[in-house]
Amino acid sequence: MPASLEIRLADELERNSGAYAELVLDRIAAEVPELLADERKRDLARTGSQALLREFATALRHELGSIHYHAPTAALAYGRHLAHEGVSLPAILRSYRLGQEVLFARAAQLALEEDSGDEAVRSLARIGALSFRFSDGAMSDVAHEYETQRELFIRGTLAQRASTLQALLAGRAVDVAAAERTLGHRLDGAHLAIVAWSADPAIAGEAIAGAARELVRAVGQGRPLVVTDTPGEATIWTAPAPRPLERSVAALLPPGIRAAIGRPGSGVDGFAATRRQADLARSVAGHRDGPAVTYYEDVALAAVLLRDREAASTFAAEELGELAAQTRAAAELRETLTGFFANGHDQSRTADALGVHRNTIAKRLRRAEAILGRPITSRPRELEAALLIAEVDAPGP
Repeated sequence: MPASLEIRLADELERNSGAYAELVLDRIAAEVPELLADERKRDLARTGSQALLREFATALRHELGSIHYHAPTAALAYGRHLAHEGVSLPAILRSYRLGQEVLFARAAQLALEEDSGDEAVRSLARIGALSFRFSDGAMSDVAHEYETQRELFIRGTLAQRASTLQALLAGRAVDVAAAERTLGHRLDGAHLAIVAWSADPAIAGEAIAGAARELVRAVGQGRPLVVTDTPGEATIWTAPAPRPLERSVAALLPPGIRAAIGRPGSGVDGFAATRRQADLARSVAGHRDGPAVTYYEDVALAAVLLRDREAASTFAAEELGELAAQTRAAAELRETLTGFFANGHDQSRTADALGVHRNTIAKRLRRAEAILGRPITSRPRELEAALLIAEVDAPGP
């Protein structure tokens, strides 16, 4: 009695699993080439395919049509490797259907060679049904293994990335080449850090980074490094471009999003320094109703003065006296004094800068001296520092 179609196909698969595996790999190379992008992937794919073919041959030979099939160890190993390489799960699952097509095509050829007529058709139907159950079981196992490995890999990668960033920002010695691989970002060039944030901490860091994309393009160039580990905040490192005008930059941020920008820095030290400066600029910007974009170089002194905010506020209050009051009149006098110092103690230039008459400036300066109880030139550095603290530490509206 001639062997059944199932047994004939099982015999072929067991004798020629290597040749059939190559047929499957050829189909994969044509339709999902990313699965075979290098020799390591191809070797694992070949081993996994041979193991699957032998398992299917066993199912055919013993008519194991009612059990739940599982992927062999070699197929799971290939799935784990692809998960670590970032290959998509749909691409992997597609390869199983391609293998199923190769097998069914060969089964159909064998059926055409049969003289049994209806029995060959029934055998072919049984092989087709078995191939679906077998593939579904194997694909389910591989998908579970893939998702498990991706989760573990992502967790490990994120933890390693966070640890690397922490070491860099703390100034600890790191393996620069390894750090660059972990971050996917060169550390030997120029860096510019941007800290973007929202007053609403519920907004995800990824959304904030997206909202700041146009700003990053305006002040930087090349592919940025984006970190969104802190709720309501995103930190972006980019290579610095020529600084655009402040007013053009501010318009690039949507309402509710603000940003602070450090100075450009070079190398590993510059990577950490520009981030530290952006954080300091944010500490200043976050306590006042100022522009949407704050550059560290514009508020560096204020950032230093406000490192101890309570002490700075006390100093300003003692130095300014009634000029520290949160009234319109006191604010006008503080603005005049700030302009006077900024314009080299020149009353005419101060008047031009503020858009008022020179006599108005003179009158305001006399009024300020009366409140202070001393000439404004008697302690100019202390007075300028106090005015700066009052400006950046004033309560918002």
